[in-house]
Amino acid sequence: MPNQSPTVYRRRLGNKLRSFRKAAHISVDDIARCLDCHEGTVRRMEAGKIGITRRDARQMLDIYGVTGDEREELLALASQSRQRSIWHNWWNAVPQNFYSYLGLESSASSIRAFENSYIPGLLQTESYARAIVDAVGPERSEAERNKFLALRQARIQRLTVTHPPLLCALIDEAVLSRIVGGPAVMAEQINHLMQMARLPNIEIGIIPYSAGAYRGMDGPFVILEFPETDDLDVILTEGIAGSFFLERPTTVQSYKQRFEAIGKHALPPDESLTLLQQKEPKQT
Repeated sequence: MPNQSPTVYRRRLGNKLRSFRKAAHISVDDIARCLDCHEGTVRRMEAGKIGITRRDARQMLDIYGVTGDEREELLALASQSRQRSIWHNWWNAVPQNFYSYLGLESSASSIRAFENSYIPGLLQTESYARAIVDAVGPERSEAERNKFLALRQARIQRLTVTHPPLLCALIDEAVLSRIVGGPAVMAEQINHLMQMARLPNIEIGIIPYSAGAYRGMDGPFVILEFPETDDLDVILTEGIAGSFFLERPTTVQSYKQRFEAIGKHALPPDESLTLLQQKEPKQT
């Protein structure tokens, strides 16, 4: 099981507390008055957006009548939810939403990604990533770009640790045809994809041009799944306006269905490797 992040602990604790509050038929306003805070603060606690002190957690558990081992487990979660994240050195290198995503990604047991614009971040080489960052973020300083790239490399390392997550990436063939950074950079990137595809925890499926129109062409997304049943799965979507988390179970389920539908158009792993070899740019 991967090391859990404070982000995951916050979400788990908040979900539990929300369930207890609803079961007790107590309103958010009532809890806010008891804690002497704004109702928005309680909602952020329950959504896992902010940490919860042991004092506040203890007071809420008193109200809900939670005792015994379960109470002690939740108080421990309150302490863990306020620990410093392993990603704290990068908190100012990425938008706040994506900073929260880092904690979730580092705790996920399964990552499923669909991309139709560029190689998924966890499978990018440093040269390819730099070419992307230079193209989409020309306003960033060199220091900011270097910090972002260092963060990317730190995230990638988790794919080869002792207990890595499962990564399934579906990639549109158009991504492979776009020569990012020049032939040499693209050749290195495709060769890297072929190496990663041979790892037991990684599966890469290429959606060929022959698939025609298919579900999912409207944009990329990532599905994070977690080892604990109490942890809700998460969808990340990205666009020009930034990154967005989707956590509502019905929405998450719809994206899982979308991923399955896209996967039906992807080539099997061995055929995807063959196509990757064919796409590798010839250097002169």
